[in-house]
Amino acid sequence: MSTNLQRICLSIIERIYNCKFLNEIMENNSSYLNLSNRDKSLVNMTILTFLRRNGEVELIIKKFLKKPLKNKHNVVMNILRLATTQIVYLNIANYSVVNGFVNLVKKVRPGYESLVNGILRNICRSRPNFTETTQTIKNLPNWIRLGWEKSLSPTIVKDISKSLINIPKTDINIKKKVIFEKNWEEELGGKFIFDNVLRLNKTKQIKNLIGYNDGDWWVQNAAASIPVKVIEKFFLKKNDVSVLEVGSSPGGKTMQLIDAGFNVTALEKSETRFAKLEENLRRVNYTCSLVKMDLENFKLKNNFDCCLLDISCSASGIVARKPEILLFNKSVKQLIMDQENILNKASKLIKKNGIIVYCVCSLIYEEGENQIKIFLNKNKKFKKIGLEKYFSKKFDFHFKNGDIMTLPINYKDMGGLDGFFISCLQKYE
Repeated sequence: MSTNLQRICLSIIERIYNCKFLNEIMENNSSYLNLSNRDKSLVNMTILTFLRRNGEVELIIKKFLKKPLKNKHNVVMNILRLATTQIVYLNIANYSVVNGFVNLVKKVRPGYESLVNGILRNICRSRPNFTETTQTIKNLPNWIRLGWEKSLSPTIVKDISKSLINIPKTDINIKKKVIFEKNWEEELGGKFIFDNVLRLNKTKQIKNLIGYNDGDWWVQNAAASIPVKVIEKFFLKKNDVSVLEVGSSPGGKTMQLIDAGFNVTALEKSETRFAKLEENLRRVNYTCSLVKMDLENFKLKNNFDCCLLDISCSASGIVARKPEILLFNKSVKQLIMDQENILNKASKLIKKNGIIVYCVCSLIYEEGENQIKIFLNKNKKFKKIGLEKYFSKKFDFHFKNGDIMTLPINYKDMGGLDGFFISCLQKYE
C-alpha cells in the first residue's frame, strides 16, 4: 500500500473519530474518489476491518505501547491502528506496511518514527499469537454491550460480537407480481431466505442486476422487511386499510406496503431523505401519498388503521453495516425521549382496534423492550399483540414477551440478519 493510500486512510479515520459517517466521508473525499477501483477496495477493506476489529486492535497496540499517547498525538495512534489492522488481519506484506506508515509518520508527526517502527516490528513478530486468538466482545463499546445485555444474555451478546467481524450480506425484496415470472435465484445469483426476500451470494453492482431497470425489486435487509409482514398478517383484507408510515426513507417498507395493497401515507421530515424516497419509488413505479413533515406537525381529518413507526435510534443493530458506530460515544437519552414522544403522538392517530407497529434497528433495552413497557403503563387503551402466532418455526427469530428481536446470529448459516426490535400494539378502547 502506497503512502498516498495510507494518508487517505488516515484522513478518513480522523473524521470518523469526529463522529462522521463513513459513506458521507467517502462521498466528500476527492482524493478517495479519484482512486482506481482497486485502490478504493484496499482503502475500504482497511477502514472497515479496523472498525469491525477496533477493540482487538487497541489491545494489540497496548501490549507494545509502554505509555499511552496524549490526545494531541492522536494522529500517531491512528497510524498505529491502521498499520496493526493491515499487519494482523489483512494479507499485506509486512515490510510494505511498516515502511509506508513509518514514512507517513515522518511527514505528519516528525520525531515518532522510532516509536512507530519499533511497535510495528514487534507486532509483525508476534502476529501468529494475535491471529489465533480473538476477543471480539472488546470491539463493542460499553454503551452497546451493556444496552444489549439488558435484553439478551451475555452469551448471546458474545456470539453476536463474533458475527460482526463478517461482511454483511445484501438482500433483495422482489415484487409479488413478478415473483413467479423468473427463476430469481438463478437470475440474480442468490437464495431465498424467506418469502420473497432473496439473499445474494456475493457482493455485486446492484444497478447491473436483472430487474433493476424494470423496477422488479429493491434492496432491503430481510430483518427490515419483518415489520410490514406483521401488518400483512394482522390485516387479512388490505385494500381498505390505511397505513401511516413515519420515517419512510429510503422507502423499503413503503414499497412493501404498496406492494401488499395497503392505502399508504408516507411521512418523512428530512428534505434529503424525502428526495431519496421519491427517487426510489419512481424507479419501481410505485406511488402513494407522500408528506414532507415531522409527526409533531402532521394534521389529519381521519385516523389510520395502522401506524408504522420506523423511529430514529442509535442504530446499534446495524453496526455490521455501519461499523463506524462502534467508535461513536453515543448517548441515547435524547433518542429515547424522542421515541417516547413519537409513540404517544402516534397513539392519538389510530382508530379503535387499529395497531401501532413500532420498530427500531437497535437491540438496546431502553430503545425497545423498555420503551414499550413505559408506553403500555401510560396508555391503558392499548395492549400488546403477541407476534409468535404469526410466524411459524421456520422463521429463525428471537421472540421475547411477544415482541420480535432479529439478531445477527439468526439465519447464521446464511450470513445473519440486521438487529431489529419489533412490537405490535393494538388500541381497544
